[in-house]
Amino acid sequence: MLKSKLYLLIAVAIGLMSGAVLGTYSTSTLDFSASIEPTTARVAGIEDVRTQSVLVIDFGDTQMSYPYQLSPETATSAQALLEEMTNKNNIALESTTYDFGTLITGIGGHTNGDNDNYWMFYVNEDMPMVGAGQYTVQPDDKIEFKFEAGGF
Repeated sequence: MLKSKLYLLIAVAIGLMSGAVLGTYSTSTLDFSASIEPTTARVAGIEDVRTQSVLVIDFGDTQMSYPYQLSPETATSAQALLEEMTNKNNIALESTTYDFGTLITGIGGHTNGDNDNYWMFYVNEDMPMVGAGQYTVQPDDKIEFKFEAGGF
């Protein structure tokens, strides 16, 4: 049981770290503004669809949400989105870069391993099979970085 949990932790870490090597992104078109209205998308034959894009940092006891808009012509990774938001809002971001990618190790003073919690990456409530640096953010995505027990 412990061995399988260790393998799961290693797989998650590799997935999170692999994104920086494989992904490309640009942060120049991000707009973090608390007053952003939901965007309207036109779909042929269907009424307007309203979507709200948001980046969430969940510290376990506190949650911060940042609405964002992306330029449709620019590919942006979830890691770039996190870097832009933390920089703009003066939130400390710590990471370690390996030859296979970058691992987010701390956000806002919450560091991996504190109370057996670790930073986990989610998109639309699911943990993707790629790292934050590899995942290309879509206009209506809910990107989350949660500081939670790894269950290992």
